[in-house]
Amino acid sequence: MDGKGLESLQSRSEGVICYAPDQGGEVAFRRVENWLPRQKRVPEDKAIQILLRGYLRAYGPARVHDFSAWLGIAMKEARRVGDSLLPELKEVPVENEKVFILARDHEELRNDLNAPILRLLPAFDPYLLAHAEKDHRLEDSHYKRVFRQAGWISPVILLDGRIVGLWSYTRSRNSFTVDIEPFTSFRGPVRAKIEHEVESLAHFLEATCAIRYGN
Repeated sequence: MDGKGLESLQSRSEGVICYAPDQGGEVAFRRVENWLPRQKRVPEDKAIQILLRGYLRAYGPARVHDFSAWLGIAMKEARRVGDSLLPELKEVPVENEKVFILARDHEELRNDLNAPILRLLPAFDPYLLAHAEKDHRLEDSHYKRVFRQAGWISPVILLDGRIVGLWSYTRSRNSFTVDIEPFTSFRGPVRAKIEHEVESLAHFLEATCAIRYGN
């Protein structure tokens, strides 16, 4: 990284500048005071509690170690924040590990477990970056197909929280084709859920679609 890049990184980390819309295909920045509404100042201990609540709301259940890695803070600090919010947290068993969700989300998540959930996640989806280890998401044999060289993260098929395949699409005018690369054979119910997801994508793109399954 050159000097200009390091200066930009430091300014972003200190909250001096922020991302703005690209200009001519190039990344652009603006000074925070000229681009964003005036922000209410929040004490640091309260701010990090807000971050933990948001993290667990989006990515829970998770471990303290996951939050530490995601935010880039020491484990000691992450534990302190977790302890300060214990009345708001619910410990749940996941593969014999101590993991937490927000207590207010517990009942909702229990109800959702009654039906399988499938999603097509795009490349670099933040859901795949939320936990320090990824072995609860996919088999080791498929790891390099998802988390590729140079930091590339493939679009994935997520079934009940686990990565079960890859997907991509090619588009031409008013139609597009979705290519499905399953890690294991997909049965009828799973294929039906994939078709539903693709139909939603077609509606969003205002285009007709077709699905191709690979080996």
